[in-house]
Amino acid sequence: MPLPFPPGCPPDDADPKPGTYFRLAPKGMAVGDATSEACWRRPYETPKGRLEGQGDTPEAHGLSLFADIEDVRAATRFTPWFRGKSVAEITIGALDGSLRHSPTPQGESHHDWWTKPYDFLPQGVIVEVLEEVA
Repeated sequence: MPLPFPPGCPPDDADPKPGTYFRLAPKGMAVGDATSEACWRRPYETPKGRLEGQGDTPEAHGLSLFADIEDVRAATRFTPWFRGKSVAEITIGALDGSLRHSPTPQGESHHDWWTKPYDFLPQGVIVEVLEEVA
């Protein structure tokens, strides 16, 4: 279960950005599957992640999303752990929280999303399974 946001969360440079976004989901999901709670683990809840256990850090509450599915596909070429994962599509409304554009080596369209409320469980659907071998 998500922790309440710490002070400074969401960050001042995050704003509502309604639209369609994509999120990596666990391996083993099929196209058409609804996302589960496991698809929406916060960075502080992610085992072996760089923010694991850091629930007092605002960055550790932002969910990683991409605005362009091509960025997710392209990332499989240099980010091996993306391969074989599922990709969920979600539509975010103006009242669903705040996003910050945060480009990464994995993709220019990367965003961090602080949901509203903090324990919001998004509804998404799996739209693709990334190839195991790039």
